[in-house]
Amino acid sequence: ALSKLTCPTLVVSADDDVLVEPHIPLDTAARLDKRRVAVRHLKLAHGGHFVQKNAASLVADDVVEMVRHHSGPLPV
Repeated sequence: ALSKLTCPTLVVSADDDVLVEPHIPLDTAARLDKRRVAVRHLKLAHGGHFVQKNAASLVADDVVEMVRHHSGPLPV
């Protein structure tokens, strides 16, 4: 699936994720970057396997920042 991805992508990982090996998000971000896909890696110390739930505000902040960066200002 990564070979077809072309849109800006946020890779999110947590050091305390017991299910995903640490190299997987790093490799994912590197593969996208190599293909010149805009990629950002949000690596958190805590958040576990459900980082999108356990650190929702941090993930949301990064999503908003990526949208602003790649599409201009958001409407108010």
